[in-house]
Amino acid sequence: MGFVDLHAHILPGLDDGPDTMEESLAMARLARKDGTEIILATPHQRDVMLGSSIQTVKDLVAQLNEALDEEAGPGGRPLRVLPGMENHIEPELPEWVENGTALTINGTRFILCEPPYTAYPPYADEVLFRLQLMRRVPVIAHPERNSV
Repeated sequence: MGFVDLHAHILPGLDDGPDTMEESLAMARLARKDGTEIILATPHQRDVMLGSSIQTVKDLVAQLNEALDEEAGPGGRPLRVLPGMENHIEPELPEWVENGTALTINGTRFILCEPPYTAYPPYADEVLFRLQLMRRVPVIAHPERNSV
């Protein structure tokens, strides 16, 4: 088994990742060349919620996987892209998970959560606890960015 990338802004046009599908494919090719076999697509939840939709995320993952399958050809081992999201730790996050506007890691109980950059907010522990009560397992993105 090769590498698994659990946090990649690889889907085009959703956030600060690539602008085009060709750029997404170029990123995937480089990752595969370096031994990556699975990439979790993690667009920013807030960007998706405000600018597109969960269905758009799923459609882009399917399109990217289809293109990668075509490139690999029969018997090839294409890189797989799985749906996910970089979910900001905000008071509403448990509700967003419940109503489907925040995605877990490939539909599992694991959820990528990003705290704010500058400080650990007073509500963060409660949000993470509520996610756990929902039988979700928070996976913290960018802990190195938080000063606390």
